[in-house]
Amino acid sequence: MLVSFEQGEFTHSNSHAGVHDRAKHCKHPRVPNPGGVHFDCLYRGITAVSSRESKLLAGNRIIAQVRVYDLASMSCSYVLAGHTVIVLCLDTCVTRSGGTLIATGSKDNSVRLWDSESRSCIGVGIGHNGAIAFSKSKRNFFVSGSSDRTLKVWSLDSLADDAEEASNLKAKAVVAAHDKDINSLAVAPNDSLVCSGSQDRTACLWPLPDLVFLVALKGHKRGIWSVEFSPVDQCVITASGDKTIKIWAISDGSCLKTFEGHTSSVTRASFITRGIQFVSCGNVACNCKSGFVVTLML
Repeated sequence: MLVSFEQGEFTHSNSHAGVHDRAKHCKHPRVPNPGGVHFDCLYRGITAVSSRESKLLAGNRIIAQVRVYDLASMSCSYVLAGHTVIVLCLDTCVTRSGGTLIATGSKDNSVRLWDSESRSCIGVGIGHNGAIAFSKSKRNFFVSGSSDRTLKVWSLDSLADDAEEASNLKAKAVVAAHDKDINSLAVAPNDSLVCSGSQDRTACLWPLPDLVFLVALKGHKRGIWSVEFSPVDQCVITASGDKTIKIWAISDGSCLKTFEGHTSSVTRASFITRGIQFVSCGNVACNCKSGFVVTLML
């Protein structure tokens, strides 16, 4: 299960949640579940979640759809259908014109680009299914990773505004990145780097757009499920199946801090409060009322 944390809100599934404060060293009260609703208790089969602009998007392993929910009412606003099997990953991007693009990856070995206004598929790329991340600054490309262990950069510049059919997306760069499946991707806030997290227990940094290897982040004892850049610092956070979370320096790939406390695989860690804190999810039993906050100093 993948989750996304945006604008002070978060959702989680099959997990406890923890918020870690990097500025102080004390414990906080337990984190309440937002709105008192545990998403997976209401909507079964969810494989990926992302939250943007009061909308929540969820991919489903049973019906091969992406459903867009209104966060206020938790009702389904509309459905994006086109993939033929399970949707594994998704990301969203607000364009310079104010529209919203949605990228999805599926086990049907394709990535699809959707326009939220027309609610239609505007681009299809063949060959990837595992992880997706949009550019953060220029907003004219996205990156995908897959079980074939490669990274691909897909350009959005060739998309036609008035096309009646979905365009064929072309990869502008491809690199063999890891020894095992790629589970997670993140693009730096200035679009200069992409970080890939893999089942081979490493995360790697790649300059964009050429994907020339920069440095490997080594230290986890099991596969990495989540990677994310800090919005303010020159560091990356990773979450792993070894029950730990690590923060790394981008400059030399050194580990700055290791956080422990989860009792099983950590499936996601994400910065909040402008990078001062982060929230994490572990792969443990569903409990709608549980949660914890731990504060640690780097």
